[in-house]
Amino acid sequence: MNNSKSIKYFCIILLSIGSLECTAQSTILWQITKPNTNDTSYLVGTFHQLGNSFVDSFPAIFQSLVHSDMAIFESIDNSDRLLTLLNSRTDNFEYKKILKKSDIDFLEEYSKNWAVYVCKLQPIELLIKLQQEYIKSHCGTIKTHDTFQHFDKYLIHLSQLNKIPILGLETDSMQTKDINESAVNFEWKIAKKHIHKMLTQIRNPKMNSTICKNAIDYMAFSFNYQFNIACGDSSLIIRNEKWLPIINDNLKSKKTFIAVGLLHLYGNCGIISKLRENGYKIEPLKL
Repeated sequence: MNNSKSIKYFCIILLSIGSLECTAQSTILWQITKPNTNDTSYLVGTFHQLGNSFVDSFPAIFQSLVHSDMAIFESIDNSDRLLTLLNSRTDNFEYKKILKKSDIDFLEEYSKNWAVYVCKLQPIELLIKLQQEYIKSHCGTIKTHDTFQHFDKYLIHLSQLNKIPILGLETDSMQTKDINESAVNFEWKIAKKHIHKMLTQIRNPKMNSTICKNAIDYMAFSFNYQFNIACGDSSLIIRNEKWLPIINDNLKSKKTFIAVGLLHLYGNCGIISKLRENGYKIEPLKL
């Protein structure tokens, strides 16, 4: 995977939606019916950098969750584990040799309250972190009264409050390893211009509609799942293939609520298409 493809892929993973066209089923929530039964489970495609007020504005999501015997998420790791792992790394101040001084000064002030110092991050990790921060601060995904700033983590919290067993499809460490392996050639010299652009946008109080497009489209349910389109990203295909046996096993035995990034529902490699191939009836629920 070359550097430009690495950047594109990880922007997609971060946003969990990709460049989906506008015209679709206008929902993020789907009902799954087991073959030859009336047993129902539910599937929601999430956009990770969204606050709890968005979830709360659609009661059907919560109702689908509490209807279920099991809730499955991409990861249910306690974030402290990953933070400990990242902070145990040897300090690397190479970014100070590469980035512009004005960018370094702003970055160090901007990141002073981060749980992981910049000197512990790989270039791709820093770029993704800056993108996440931009979305939360500029794209209207987080409201001032939100107590959770992550869609999936809020659903995990609701599951725990309602004593619904939870299951993770992978770990945070696995995700971080995958990111770095796929962007192994994305060094500081290459990352410099991308990080500079992101820092410039963060400094600008005006919303960049291009960066925020996926968030805006998601909040408006303005996207197309394109189930007949071939998936072009091998990493996405591999992750879905790893997850499907776990999802299938739980759907067979219990009412299950599944919450994963929206892009994992997209295309002919997506979870919806694959479950339909296995005989499940999957219908969009209007929100």
